[in-house]
Amino acid sequence: MMCDTVCSSLEHLVKDVLRSKIGICAREIELVQLSTGKPALEKKVNVAIDDRFKLKIPVSDQFMTWEVVFNCSLPNCPPDFDLGDIDFFSSLTLDSAEELLPSLNEWNHRKDKALINVISELRSAYLKYQVERLESIDNRCAFDYASLITESRISADQVEVFIDNSIVHFLIKPDINLPLILPFGVSDEDYIILLSVRYGAHGSVRSTSLLTSPDVVQRIRTNLELPRNIKADESLSEYVDFVARSAENQVVMITLNWQEKRKQFILELLKYLGRSVLSYDALEYNHASFLLEKDGFVCVLEVMIPRVFPTKSPEYRLLSVYSPNVEGEPLVKYLQLPFSESWEISIMVDQALNVVTNKKIEDFRDYCERAYQLPK
Repeated sequence: MMCDTVCSSLEHLVKDVLRSKIGICAREIELVQLSTGKPALEKKVNVAIDDRFKLKIPVSDQFMTWEVVFNCSLPNCPPDFDLGDIDFFSSLTLDSAEELLPSLNEWNHRKDKALINVISELRSAYLKYQVERLESIDNRCAFDYASLITESRISADQVEVFIDNSIVHFLIKPDINLPLILPFGVSDEDYIILLSVRYGAHGSVRSTSLLTSPDVVQRIRTNLELPRNIKADESLSEYVDFVARSAENQVVMITLNWQEKRKQFILELLKYLGRSVLSYDALEYNHASFLLEKDGFVCVLEVMIPRVFPTKSPEYRLLSVYSPNVEGEPLVKYLQLPFSESWEISIMVDQALNVVTNKKIEDFRDYCERAYQLPK
């Protein structure tokens, strides 16, 4: 939703909120409704006066709708909040509110991220309140939470609890070290794997699911799966550790499969061009180069194989071996060659080299002749 009807003195605060990601899920906050507290007589055409808005706030694996109420005539007055949970506000004392919501107590609408800071603190206070409610809701849920925090490597800030009527939701960030597993650099903030656990009435049913961020799926080119649900006699801390090791093993197997595919591709190239090989990567199988000759013209074929091959196509380029240009670099021509992820590797290599030997080398020779004025 566009926020161009928000009161000008508040607009930057709303934009800060919509640009932010929050919680262990790192989800964005959604703006779902705008309105104003001004009476109709005070409204003017083409004047932005909206100072009340509803936001969808991610809490555990769910969303809550919060209403934020300002007075656009007095923007330096702190906002009011309606979370739809009277009991939560009743649980706050003046002292606890000052401790839990420092950004609200020190409100300054001109300060960068003033509103998102209050929302983050209010959300943290609400999640703490949800944990405190567990004991009165269900002993099994309370026991699972306590054992998870005390018996595993999971800290309290890696678990979010949300109680929705008779359903209790846990969202857990298992201790999975993707930066050490994946063969390319990743960031913990972007590559997120979460475990969702839901308890039915009286903790009788525990259903689980694995949530992966789009960045993880894009990197590994598939969704991770849970091998099994949590067992009836299994503690939550044991299950979370099992999920973490399972996810790590799946990622390792995926990366090893990529490496094996790259190796097969290199070996297939060597079957065709083994006598012409200049070099190839015998560890990661990421690249190879070959010296090619046709009708007296000599050039180098370089093949770069992406880590996620065969999801992505190899890159090919031809390099001249004649007098370099004034910068001291050879002429280079990048090639577009036929490729399909569904092909057998032998077909991939055959199709690519067929085009290289029958067309691309001649095209590259013509290119070099024009650039270097080579004798025909």
